[in-house]
Amino acid sequence: MGDGAWRAQVETLQLKAQDSLQPGTWTLRLGQRVAVDWKDTPLSRALQVSAGDLRLTGPQPGEARIEWQPASWSRRDAAPAEWRSQGRVQGLPLGWIDRLAGLALSEYDLAEDMVLAGQWDLAVGAAMRVRASLERTQGDFKMQLDDGGTSVIDAGVRTARIDLTGDNGDLDLRAAWDSQRAGEAQARFRSRLQRQSDGWTWPADAAVSGSLRAQLPRLRAWSALTPPGWRIRGTLQADATLAGTRAAPQWGGTIAADNLAARSIVDGIEFSQGRLRATLQEQRVDITEFSLQGASGAQGSGGQLSLKGFALWPSARENTAAGVKGVRMELEAQADALRVSARADRRLTVSGKLTAKLADARLVVRGGIKADQALIILPEETASGLGSDVVVSTRNGKGTLGATVTAAPPSAAPPSDPARPGVEQDVAVTLDLGPDFQVRGYGLKTRLAGSLTATSKTRGAPQPRLTGEISTVGGTYKAYGQWLDIDEGVLRFSGAYDNPALDILAIRPNLTQRVGVQITGTALSPRVRLYSDPVLSEAETLSWLLLGRSGANGGAEAAMLQQAALAILGGSSNGLSGQLTEALGLDELSVRAPGESPDGNATGATVMVGKRLARNFYVAYEQSLSGAMGTFQIFYELTSRLTLRAQIGQQSVVDLIYTVRFDNGRDALTREPPPRQLQSSPKPP
Repeated sequence: MGDGAWRAQVETLQLKAQDSLQPGTWTLRLGQRVAVDWKDTPLSRALQVSAGDLRLTGPQPGEARIEWQPASWSRRDAAPAEWRSQGRVQGLPLGWIDRLAGLALSEYDLAEDMVLAGQWDLAVGAAMRVRASLERTQGDFKMQLDDGGTSVIDAGVRTARIDLTGDNGDLDLRAAWDSQRAGEAQARFRSRLQRQSDGWTWPADAAVSGSLRAQLPRLRAWSALTPPGWRIRGTLQADATLAGTRAAPQWGGTIAADNLAARSIVDGIEFSQGRLRATLQEQRVDITEFSLQGASGAQGSGGQLSLKGFALWPSARENTAAGVKGVRMELEAQADALRVSARADRRLTVSGKLTAKLADARLVVRGGIKADQALIILPEETASGLGSDVVVSTRNGKGTLGATVTAAPPSAAPPSDPARPGVEQDVAVTLDLGPDFQVRGYGLKTRLAGSLTATSKTRGAPQPRLTGEISTVGGTYKAYGQWLDIDEGVLRFSGAYDNPALDILAIRPNLTQRVGVQITGTALSPRVRLYSDPVLSEAETLSWLLLGRSGANGGAEAAMLQQAALAILGGSSNGLSGQLTEALGLDELSVRAPGESPDGNATGATVMVGKRLARNFYVAYEQSLSGAMGTFQIFYELTSRLTLRAQIGQQSVVDLIYTVRFDNGRDALTREPPPRQLQSSPKPP
């Protein structure tokens, strides 16, 4: 052929590709010989391709076939190019589109075996003629109804089709969906292209018009719009219109939703019987009605949440200059005995009112929330979790089970752009704990009362500041197997939400001595110390706290008390001995090394168990590990210094013990003087 012209014939062609995000191989092969002609002259260029077809196979079953008639492209001088093409697509599985797009319909309780087919007929140049369509030819959707079970049904698809037509710049796009069980929808969009010297363009001031009508039933597929672990349902009816221009579209219409429900089993959140009514008018949406019912339970109905308000945003043309400052919003939310969480260890019912206003990039939130009833059960041990610098990702970019875990290095917050400032927050919300806010866990059983104020006056999303005071009302605290009455318990917040000042005093009840544990400092840096009134030595205080009686008898028991003190002050107050003591219902369980008994006699290793039956009445049993006979003792505290002891065993005696302490209010060992035996009636073993 002459200069600037050539002709080629493609006999065979096969391409194989692998998607880095999806396993498997895609294969594209030529079905028949194709001729390609090219001509290049000083005044024009032209390309012609003969008729042909391609076959496409992928990792999933199926084969798509693309067939085309002779196609051409040409251009003369500076005139717009002219091209023409006609063909069709057959046997295209919808699952391929799902796979290539990185979607996972199974995550949304959807499955499909639909097959698509389409055709096109395009002639573009000085004039324009476009005909294109894509429709379902066979197959169906399988979906799971949101009926609380696992019912899977066919959608019964009757029509699924998209059509595009264009004549001399006038475009008309139509979409139709009709099914027996998955609702129906119709959409239409019209606009106009403009011919320029370099071809057809879609100008910003091109008029647009359109409509959308949809009626969709209760399907679990709505959960695709929620975070992982959430399920939502509801019926939707939409009737919307579109007008204006491409740069400034104007929406109008109504949106209605009924039987709305949202559920998260992990968080214990469940709302139902929801209702939404909203209207669209240009750049404004008005929520005239939105309500949700809380989960009902043994305590009655779950209350109600209602919301109303509007949002106004600038047009696309105005948005470039106004940015976030052009957005306005006013919302008002009201909760009436709303059960926010119904989980067994996290029950919460609240009432209150909140208002939110956004104008000139400033968000103002005001209101108050009161807890009508709450029960928070703290776990005995905090579950392990990933650090804040760990990012969970999968090959398709979604966090799911089986994902690879990579540690992302901490990075500084992105610098603010003065040209696009963020939203300034002005939040002041009162949190009232109400009359029945119960907290249990970590050995704590109490009711909390008081109120806090959450404030935030910054840009971005910083942590809020809390101010106020929370106090305990009654309650008990368990430390090292002993239940202590909470005498005083105050948490004072003056800024950081996670670091309140502590002022807590827990006293062991039913003792002649007032002893317990006092916690001061802050939550992040607490100070724990033993407490006694009148002041006793730490060893003596610890003896009263753990054993319910006076004095450390011998080095072995003193060592045990020291270890117990370390356990209490270190936060591990429920070790093996504490668990065993609790299981047996005892107040004391100790082992004494060989040494001397309280009366001065040599002894081998012994085991002692004890139980306080009343405020001043204590019983104990001591068994020698090297002997066959034990000792049963009864202690009756007459006063803070006089104790009557009766002992039955190898020796049966009755003692009156007078105690004198030599601690002078400081940390010193406490020694009891040898007991003064007033009466003794020994019996033979």
